[in-house]
Amino acid sequence: MIISSEMAGHSEADLHYALCVANLEGAQRLSKDMIIGGFSASFSHATVIISLVHHGVELFLKYAISKSGKKTPTHHYIRGLLKEYMAAYPDERFRLDLPFITQYLGYSEEKINELIKKEEICKNQTDQMGRYHCDQYGKPWEGTHAFTPEYFLAEAEFLISRFATLRSQIDSV
Repeated sequence: MIISSEMAGHSEADLHYALCVANLEGAQRLSKDMIIGGFSASFSHATVIISLVHHGVELFLKYAISKSGKKTPTHHYIRGLLKEYMAAYPDERFRLDLPFITQYLGYSEEKINELIKKEEICKNQTDQMGRYHCDQYGKPWEGTHAFTPEYFLAEAEFLISRFATLRSQIDSV
């Protein structure tokens, strides 16, 4: 039997980190299973893996922000969380390149700022796209979306390793 008492007595930051690792390890396991045929290779199943990786990234950022002494944000917006993380840990050794942050290539700086402001109106879109078939208004997500389990497996493995390294650096600050 697995019981929740294993999580009792830990700091908020440590709980965020433990759940971060659990989400990424879950994504890692399911990606491997999808590759070898033990987990259905359908987009509905892929969204479970996408959601686990997104949540793992979110929880790592919340762990780090909490460890810095700042109040832990309650939103799921990766770009916003990364901005808070970078403010708390500006040194280059803490730098992160994360998934789930839209890159706007080929636009002017003015247009990029406009697109980011538009994105901030619907901050949780990347989180919601991994969990629901439509937006909060019942409209299907725009565009065609694809998933490659090998990429998400490599990403989960990289993030587990990178976050462990960063955790040791953050804990020593």
